[in-house]
Amino acid sequence: QGDPKPLEHEDCEGDAHQNHTAKSEEDPTPQSKAIILSVDDDVVSQHVVQGALSDAYEVITAMDGQEALDILQGRGPQLDAVLIDVMMPEMSGLEVCEFIRKKLDISAVNLPILLLSASAHHDSVLVGFDAGCNDYMSKPFDKRVLRARVGSLVKIKRQACKQDLPRSFQTPPQQDVRDLGNFSAANEGLRRRALHE
Repeated sequence: QGDPKPLEHEDCEGDAHQNHTAKSEEDPTPQSKAIILSVDDDVVSQHVVQGALSDAYEVITAMDGQEALDILQGRGPQLDAVLIDVMMPEMSGLEVCEFIRKKLDISAVNLPILLLSASAHHDSVLVGFDAGCNDYMSKPFDKRVLRARVGSLVKIKRQACKQDLPRSFQTPPQQDVRDLGNFSAANEGLRRRALHE
């Protein structure tokens, strides 16, 4: 397949989304409507996230880790932040986060990640940051706090676009993204910690 082709971030200055202008006085969101990927297998939780963010952001959803990686393969450079639930079947949120950081080699600046979990235990939070997240929130959460934290992550991404930081990142060939077996097996200990905290 050869080297993966860099995917250019088309809307660092908001050009790709000029018609999606929404800004709340309480949110530190940029003028153009940022794109947030919400990854959670629970439909109710997805509705809660959309209810909290959809007026200020374009929210797209994935119901599991594989779907999230498929979306990332196609729209990754357009995403401003990713929200990932820790406890999901097949591939936990921690594994998705680690896969993005280590396998796809996407930095915390190029794609900020917020992990969401029912556990607020200090060990769970530390494991989340070890997996590569930018921030961590426990459920249930205050919608205003979620909006503020997402706004901060979006500012990180947009600020990177304004500075002399890379405006693109590479994703591996499609078959590498789909081949999760070996990676998940190697991180079974991390998976168990995520599911049993």
